[in-house]
Amino acid sequence: FDEKERENLRNSETGNEIMSILASCREDRSKTMASMKLLEESGDEENEKAHEMNLLRFQTCLLRKSCPGRMSRFENCWTKISRRMIREQRAYAVSRFTCQSERQALERCAGSLVSRSVREAMEDSALADVDDF
Repeated sequence: FDEKERENLRNSETGNEIMSILASCREDRSKTMASMKLLEESGDEENEKAHEMNLLRFQTCLLRKSCPGRMSRFENCWTKISRRMIREQRAYAVSRFTCQSERQALERCAGSLVSRSVREAMEDSALADVDDF
């Protein structure tokens, strides 16, 4: 975004919503950034796993704050599945189908927030007429 677009986003309802979400997840973001720096410096497998966990926690926080109802349904779906079943699904590379409708609803919700923020940021922008994003 250019400066005008960033200003539009700061002054928009969706921009304020995003800032609130990010503020709520500040601790997880800090841990993720720190683990990423450690990983870049060391390349160590242990640091890679720690970073993956921190990133997952941060993403989960963002989704819980931005789409709480849909995230709750997604998490409830996963809690109904036994650990043995999850291991078997991973072994056969079919886990992407588990809770698929809940995951897709969550993705649509988060995508809608991003789409609204871009639309509001681009308001009055020279690029606002471009349909090929």
